[in-house]
Amino acid sequence: MSQAISELTSEHYANITAMKTSYSYDLLEVKGDTSIKWKDILAIYAIKTTSGEDPLEVVTLNEVKINLLREIMKEMNKISGVVTPKLVAEIKVTTDDNGNSVKQTVYVTKKVLNIYIIHLDAKQMALKYKFNDEQNKMLDELMGEEYDDLWNKLIGDSVKSYPSGGSFVGTGIFAWPLTVDGTITSYFGTRSDPITGEISTHGGTDIAAPQGTPILAAADGTVVAATWHNGYGYYVKIKHNNTYSTLYGHCSELHVSTGQKVKQGQLIAKVGSTGYSTGPHLHYEVIRNGVRVDALKFYLNKS
Repeated sequence: MSQAISELTSEHYANITAMKTSYSYDLLEVKGDTSIKWKDILAIYAIKTTSGEDPLEVVTLNEVKINLLREIMKEMNKISGVVTPKLVAEIKVTTDDNGNSVKQTVYVTKKVLNIYIIHLDAKQMALKYKFNDEQNKMLDELMGEEYDDLWNKLIGDSVKSYPSGGSFVGTGIFAWPLTVDGTITSYFGTRSDPITGEISTHGGTDIAAPQGTPILAAADGTVVAATWHNGYGYYVKIKHNNTYSTLYGHCSELHVSTGQKVKQGQLIAKVGSTGYSTGPHLHYEVIRNGVRVDALKFYLNKS
């Protein structure tokens, strides 16, 4: 089951990527939560696959069951796309007769690919599948708090813990958020924007790493966001306590969902180049009392 969850999660993001490559567009907007609510999916799957028998006998899989799980996941996470025109303001720089630079706002029509992700929850799927009274009662039980530990363990087993990069050692509650050291390509603070070239404030630390490198939870906590942002791309935000949160941006795929509890070193996502990005890297933020601070101050570099 753990392997199936991991593979189907990767399939989900591969399907979104395939949609991007099948259209011609200038801008991308993803609308809807891109993360997968595996608790809802597994509860529906348990009832569909057991037909009134032990609803927890879901961990042993064969090809037929995996295909059923895939079908349910797709039904509960429908992906569609459409290209629409959008008027976008751009700054055009010209030179006047005296050789001075002149900035002018111009409006340009861009093609926007809108990717829509529509979620159905467990109750909506029960209506779709026409569950009977016994099945609905079973669903209520499986979605109850008494089964949370079971689902968290089952889902958590699919996002295993990894050792973090060896050269960077945390000096407090945080461990390095990658399985490799990576290369720091942009530090926290003022910088020249890699795309526009303008001087701006960078609220995180950019760590270049190969596409698909596991991204790890820097500390125990609760996922408060796991979705799409036009700047961050796919990103995860974790609240660790009343003081600290961390954010992980530009991911290629997400392996956790909002509300999920995670452990330090647990796989939460994979390195990518989604959103406002020039290449595969992790944009890593440490947030203290609601304010972004320099993440590297929480680590020592042994090398």
